[in-house]
Amino acid sequence: MSFWKRMLSADYRAAVAAEASGNVAAAAERYGVAGDRAGAVRMHVARAERAADRGAAIAALRDAVHWAGGDPTPDDPRWIIGW
Repeated sequence: MSFWKRMLSADYRAAVAAEASGNVAAAAERYGVAGDRAGAVRMHVARAERAADRGAAIAALRDAVHWAGGDPTPDDPRWIIGW
């Protein structure tokens, strides 16, 4: 994502503001909407670190893998084990 695209994107600015305030869930969503995949991954990992229970941490890490581009397809063997 280019510097100018970041500065002109209201979603990107909202993501930075949410991250600064500590709201990593909102920041992850806004980074994704803005098209900053790396930012979305970073915020989902932060969400996993702050999760109250293991299920929430796993869900956040799955979201991070999704934004990193690592989702398996239905014909992938990892799909069978509940990835």
